[in-house]
Amino acid sequence: MVPHTLAVVPSPREQAMLSLQHIKSVCDVVRSSAELVVGGLCYVSAVSHVPYAMDALRRLGMSSCCVVYAVVGCLPKNADVEWDLVAMTTDATN
Repeated sequence: MVPHTLAVVPSPREQAMLSLQHIKSVCDVVRSSAELVVGGLCYVSAVSHVPYAMDALRRLGMSSCCVVYAVVGCLPKNADVEWDLVAMTTDATN
């Protein structure tokens, strides 16, 4: 989604990349040492969108995390791609 309008970008490729960029931005803000994305779940509205999601992970340097891809009938706001990722810091004080 585009932050200032909350509109969904039109293409599944853009949705996959933009949503992961948002997650990466949040991790960068809360990071105190090194953050580790352990894994997660990627919801897609069609199996043909899985390669876009995998490519977005690769481009952001997150391809080593374990992801389950689930094809669902529809997503909120008629999005094509949605992520749920688990991230942890290596700093025990946070």
